[in-house]
Amino acid sequence: MTADDLAPLAEYASALRFDELPKEVVEATRLNVLNNLACAFLGSSSPGSEQLRSAPEWFGTGQGATIVLGRPAGTQPMTAAFTHAAYINATELSEGVSKAVVHTGTVIIPAVMAAAEQAGSQGKDVVAAIVAGYEVLIRVGWALAHVPGTPDDTVQAQSLHRGWYPPAVLGGFGVVAALGNLRGQTGEQILDAMGTFANIAPTTLLASFRQGVMAKGLGCGVASASGMMCTELAGSGFTGVRDAARKLFPLLVDEVDYTRLTDGLGERYETLSLDVKFAGAGPVLADIECMFQLIDRLGPVDIDRITQIDVHTNRRALLLNDPRPQTPTAAKFSGPYCLAQVLLGRSRNEMMVEAFTAPIIENSNWEPIAGKVRMHLDEEFDRDFESVPPRRRPSRIVIAMNDGATLEHMVTGAMGLPMMPAPPEAYISKFRYLVEPRTSASQTDEIVSLAMDLDQLDDAGQVMRACGSGR
Repeated sequence: MTADDLAPLAEYASALRFDELPKEVVEATRLNVLNNLACAFLGSSSPGSEQLRSAPEWFGTGQGATIVLGRPAGTQPMTAAFTHAAYINATELSEGVSKAVVHTGTVIIPAVMAAAEQAGSQGKDVVAAIVAGYEVLIRVGWALAHVPGTPDDTVQAQSLHRGWYPPAVLGGFGVVAALGNLRGQTGEQILDAMGTFANIAPTTLLASFRQGVMAKGLGCGVASASGMMCTELAGSGFTGVRDAARKLFPLLVDEVDYTRLTDGLGERYETLSLDVKFAGAGPVLADIECMFQLIDRLGPVDIDRITQIDVHTNRRALLLNDPRPQTPTAAKFSGPYCLAQVLLGRSRNEMMVEAFTAPIIENSNWEPIAGKVRMHLDEEFDRDFESVPPRRRPSRIVIAMNDGATLEHMVTGAMGLPMMPAPPEAYISKFRYLVEPRTSASQTDEIVSLAMDLDQLDDAGQVMRACGSGR
């Protein structure tokens, strides 16, 4: 192979096999599949989903056997990947990787599951493919997030601060690694697929993310579908841009740390470094948890007596904060909005879905509380947030009452973050909560059973067929 910064990643993706994977990585991957399927189900009824279900007609792919949730007829795998990735991204409830600023499962799992459904791939091969994609995509994102010469255990999320939306811009690199592994492609073919994706990567704007418009999910949809196309082309001998990392990455950020591309490759599994979301969105997870714990410890707070709420948090929470959100996505990133909803009595489950529906956002009862919230950057908390591996994810809340009393609480993380991993039961509970309103109890049970035994299945397509059995 050529002297290309992405070549070691391509060779790694080509060579990875299920038998090499530690038990904990296999278990994490099964849970990641279940989690992303839950988000796809939820996203299939989110704002914009009705229009997205018309994608097969736009692309002329209306005939096919591949499942698209919420659609009575099947389609082609690439269209299914596009639609499901867009669905998942619309929910902001799957997973992220703070040090890489990517959403691995959002783009990789829809593509792999669609390809596996078409080919009848074995479950163990699907697991290995997903891990290959995760390991590659996280390292690509990390290379753009870390500034050379700064301490190894820090990241700066450069592309995010430049106005890009990295989960979409970079997502296809993980998709081609995963699908190349599943298809048995050589490292050279995967490198060509990476080079082709680099040439067409969706330069998705952070503005769509901050504004919460429907267009935001399209970036991840395009990344997932484009990755499938690039893999197919590479398999037929189609060549891509060489030295693609040196051509694309400097256009996205000021400084690239190319050494991160191979850091711990084959030795350390970044698949275990995810931020899995059980409420709101990544940057405000600890803030939400902090308010819940304050109420659990001190009891309900009389909101009429509150004069000010000071929240000490990380830089990303401030960057993405909209104190007066008008859309569900913007609300999930709004510290003032989320904390107001918790103070109004929302449950932890309600902070996954119901709190971010249009009727709740349009109800102005949260605005007086949100208006009392002051978000503050805590430099030490931010260093912890951007540490590699994450040491803590702190948040501190101080509520001033009109009689001079103060209510204060601090947390160092929240369930689902690397320092506080969620147990399997939490994933299953989340899946049931999000999916059962959209399926029968028996169908939910079947999907959970299949996903939790994914690596034992002779035909991994059973999972998506079970998801579509109630269409």
